[in-house]
Amino acid sequence: ESRIEEAAAKIVEFLKNGDNAKNRIESYAYYNAAVLFHEQIQIMMQQLDIIFPSGKDMIELGYDENILTKKLKEAADKITFNIDLENDKDGKIRILLQEMFTDMGFKLNDDALLKVKGKIDFYETDLKRDDYIFVRYDMKLQIVDDHNEIVAALSEKGREGHTSYSEAEARCVQKLQTKINKKLKRKMRRKERKHSRS
Repeated sequence: ESRIEEAAAKIVEFLKNGDNAKNRIESYAYYNAAVLFHEQIQIMMQQLDIIFPSGKDMIELGYDENILTKKLKEAADKITFNIDLENDKDGKIRILLQEMFTDMGFKLNDDALLKVKGKIDFYETDLKRDDYIFVRYDMKLQIVDDHNEIVAALSEKGREGHTSYSEAEARCVQKLQTKINKKLKRKMRRKERKHSRS
């Protein structure tokens, strides 16, 4: 019970901080942190329902879930982004980044608050295997805000192999997509939580 109440108090604090934030990114960060804490509360409430069903009725959260969701959506609507990638064949990495940001509620716009800059290099490497072709990849991404401060960065290197160059390169792209989905999202979330603690 006390863990739920502590998390709820934190959410109330995040909501207040989000309302008084000095910029759009910080505001979004506070509301997003509040939503993450709310998700933890939902899990704890389900656990409490199993161990102590009547205990759920005794807990007063002090915030409205609908208002929380609405504030996050409104804050996300105010954040725009654009993407400038070098050597992104077929635009696959760009599409993935676009999906990631739109899933967060951000809007694609030329005059953007967040700018994603990066470069991807693919090159064949000889590992002395007759039956396999190996392609190395080297990707560097940076997300900067309107004050040119780095919000998140990702640098990935590796190699993939297949019987043809195009298939090996396709595997590199799949690997990069996985890394972006896991690592870059986590870095963005971490940055948001850092904003919400400062």
